[in-house]
Amino acid sequence: TITTKPGCLTGGITSHSCANCDYSYTTKIESTGHSYKSVVTAPGCETEGYTTHTCPKCGDTYQDEKVPATGHRYNASVTVEPSCTKPGVMTYDCDYCNASYTEQMDALPHNYVEGFCSVCGKSELCDHVWADGVCTECGAVCEHDYVYGVCTKCEQQDPFYVPSYYLVGYINGANYGCEDDYENIGQYKFEDDVLKVTFETDSYVFVKTEDNKSWYMTKTFVSEDTATFYNTNTGASEKMFAPGGVELTFRLSASADDTLVLTYAEYVCPHDYKVSATTAATCTEDGSVTYTCMICGETYTDVVPATGHKYVDGVCNLCGKLDPDYQPDYYLVGYINGANYGCEDDHANMGQYKFVDGKLVATFEQDSYVFLKTTGNANWYMAQAYSDGTTAILHNTNTGAMEKLFVPGGVELTFTLTVNNNDTLTLSYTNAVSVKPTLTLKAPTLEFKDMICVVAFYTAENTQDVVEMGMLTYSSKVNAVDIATAEHVIPGATYEANSGRYFSSSQGIHAKYLADTVYLAIYAKLADGTYTYTKLAPYSPLTYANNQLKNSTNAGLKQLVVSMLNYGAAAQVHFAHNTGNLANGALTAEQKALPEAYRADMVSSVPAAPAAKQGIFANNKGFSLRKPAVSFEGAFSINYFFTPAYAPVDGITLYYWTEADFNAASVLTKENATGTIKMEGTGMEQYRGDIEGIAAKNLSQGVFVAAVYSDGTNTWTSGVLGYSIGAYCGSLATKGGTMAELAMATAVYGYHAKAYFG
Repeated sequence: TITTKPGCLTGGITSHSCANCDYSYTTKIESTGHSYKSVVTAPGCETEGYTTHTCPKCGDTYQDEKVPATGHRYNASVTVEPSCTKPGVMTYDCDYCNASYTEQMDALPHNYVEGFCSVCGKSELCDHVWADGVCTECGAVCEHDYVYGVCTKCEQQDPFYVPSYYLVGYINGANYGCEDDYENIGQYKFEDDVLKVTFETDSYVFVKTEDNKSWYMTKTFVSEDTATFYNTNTGASEKMFAPGGVELTFRLSASADDTLVLTYAEYVCPHDYKVSATTAATCTEDGSVTYTCMICGETYTDVVPATGHKYVDGVCNLCGKLDPDYQPDYYLVGYINGANYGCEDDHANMGQYKFVDGKLVATFEQDSYVFLKTTGNANWYMAQAYSDGTTAILHNTNTGAMEKLFVPGGVELTFTLTVNNNDTLTLSYTNAVSVKPTLTLKAPTLEFKDMICVVAFYTAENTQDVVEMGMLTYSSKVNAVDIATAEHVIPGATYEANSGRYFSSSQGIHAKYLADTVYLAIYAKLADGTYTYTKLAPYSPLTYANNQLKNSTNAGLKQLVVSMLNYGAAAQVHFAHNTGNLANGALTAEQKALPEAYRADMVSSVPAAPAAKQGIFANNKGFSLRKPAVSFEGAFSINYFFTPAYAPVDGITLYYWTEADFNAASVLTKENATGTIKMEGTGMEQYRGDIEGIAAKNLSQGVFVAAVYSDGTNTWTSGVLGYSIGAYCGSLATKGGTMAELAMATAVYGYHAKAYFG
């Protein structure tokens, strides 16, 4: 019997029972599969068609790909015949649905015969007295000639006229479309009540119509991003502020009471990027993937780096190119320690004696006789005559060379290998031992004229074999000093002849670490590649600060030290670092009162660069630099961001001028720039360049920058942007929160640093 019927997708079961005993078993029945029936829905004028497939057994259904709507197919017919006194009507009806629309037909011209229309009898010589577009004398209908919504013949208003509006005012440092320039309608036209624009400098705007007859202004000056504008015949005479240097989207709405509401916001497109083009990378040339925004059309290109040659033993396994800089690995082989090693019957063995950067240190147990071979046994180099000196010229064995170089056993030897241009090698060895210097670390101190850093003084004796000295730092105590495990390695040492000491400086210390202890040591690297170190010494910037507050008689220095500790404590709070041990936590009330309290005049804004001074760097619509950011890492830095209007060729160069160089220049040029920075791409076609190493004493000094690039045809510039750390701090000081506290502490620190260091 069938105990479970099969379905479309599920199998059934048949049970088999013996009629003579209790034995039984079951077998499976295969699923039947769907048996679809189709219903076709034809496409309509405005609706898509499709076919629906439904299985009557289980109800499963699906639809085929939809067929596009057919669109309307209209037939035209005249439903009102035109005459010379009235227009006609043309009606369009769709053959396949009830859709319909009408169009007005022009009135027919009068058929004048001897001065009178043969159809309606009206006089051709009538002077026409118009009323609502119809002559009251002869009944003729005016053939309107509208200009700015008014007929030039009968002065009737165009019922469908919507005026065009233009943005004018004091724009980019000059009157534009107003006052002495009032006849200029200008380029800033609203389209569908929207206008996107970037002003080079802060501007002050209002609105007028395309016929220059209606002007709309505010009743009071407006500094916000929304304002109501009134017709100036009501007495309104003020403007609205609009910031420069950012792309703004203005939106305009008109009301029945002859007022306008104008708003603006910084434009941000919700980009929807799709891949629009690709170029494959090769060994030597970058590829690219170009993305285009489906909303605004903006594009950007990601570089797919060239794969680079994949050299194996000097040959690229991708393109077959030979590596011009290929240097094979060299191995020392021969009759070593009383047996053949890597040669003759042991030739497959490359051996352990590999040269690294032309050097090899080895100790043989007994006198040996050596030569060289390269990676993979490709080339063997031997002497043309046996040598028992310390130097030999080795030739490729394809020249017939077959002798070895003697080396003594029982001593540590340093082999030196030089590759010559004529396919020969110079092999030499020495058994000299480098002399280790004696390093003695003196008391560290704190330096903060240019950046906050720890300076270590030390003496060094027997330095004849030293090739480099510098500082190692750790954030915690370690058992053994080693350059390989140091958190920071800062090469460089300066010798003071008058004191006979050396000193090395740490990297700039982030303000949030002022209450931390740094562990430091001095290292010396020897010519043989070995190192020697001083003992590890702990030091905290608080040690220096406490000594100055306790012992110094210089009031200005004490003010500076306390303001620095306050700056560090504010950084600890803002960056949430070691807040249980604030840098200024141990100060007395008297010490805390030493620095001056924050005042707005401690920092100053940087004035805009005059248009006449910008010269070749004036903005030519290559887009403007964004408002920069500020970093508090060690020394201060200003971080500039830029999105170009066109794809740059050879990157983007940031020219910059210090305030002194800017003031000294009558016109800015590439030659009088303080310096240049190559801006680096950060993705999404945005580039970044940093002005680094700004000392606290220069916190309110202006820095002026301009981005310049080429698209291969034209050179584009961003305009000149002036900024300072002080301006950044001043803008944040009133915002509230930990960032405002850090900004105010920074400003006070910079104020006292300038007073102390000048």
